[in-house]
Amino acid sequence: MLLNNDTVIAQKDFLWKMVNFMQKERRFGACVPCICYYDMPDSIWNCGGKLLPLGQRRYFKGTGLLNAKSDFIEVSFVTGCCLLIRSDNLKRFGLLSEDFFFGEEDYEFSIRMNKNNVKMACLLKARIYHKVSSTGKELADDKLKMVFVHHLNRIVHMKRYYSQRIWRLYKIVALAYVYLLLRRKYKVRSKDGAAYVRKLWKYSESLDKVDKCTFGDVIRGEL
Repeated sequence: MLLNNDTVIAQKDFLWKMVNFMQKERRFGACVPCICYYDMPDSIWNCGGKLLPLGQRRYFKGTGLLNAKSDFIEVSFVTGCCLLIRSDNLKRFGLLSEDFFFGEEDYEFSIRMNKNNVKMACLLKARIYHKVSSTGKELADDKLKMVFVHHLNRIVHMKRYYSQRIWRLYKIVALAYVYLLLRRKYKVRSKDGAAYVRKLWKYSESLDKVDKCTFGDVIRGEL
């Protein structure tokens, strides 16, 4: 089991619920609990999700899930915040990749599990709480650096799944989105936004992973 250091366990039997589920439902190779906000315990932060085309995902976090009659839902995306995986799947397919140090490792793991037909579930009755973004705030005061890491992660990762032609088309669309995000949400000047996007293009061309060393270079402003 993986468990983030910024989580809080208030439900004493949450782990037993997960273990019992895995013993009963042998078709599932991994599961996650229902993860709520620490400061808003009746609001869901993450209940797993669904992988979508073009490197996208959709989180399951509707408030109705907290009162759902079902004990679990099947998911194709799981977060590494709290993750229980069978040891045989761990030995066959590995755990979180060190190629992506921050923010992409659970997405890469989910794609890998789906490619190997490993079914995954979220247990709605097992619950923990997450102090969301506390780790990120400690690592970087500059939000734009974290945005850079997020998009560099995804663009580099998608290089593994697309042909060069499709990947470059995907990258053009992704970087156009990043530019609009910088201008509208973060009020970045057009000149600075263009320089930011060019930097993303340059480094995504040369990198095949965004590991701990590369992440550190971004945060320190050395990349």
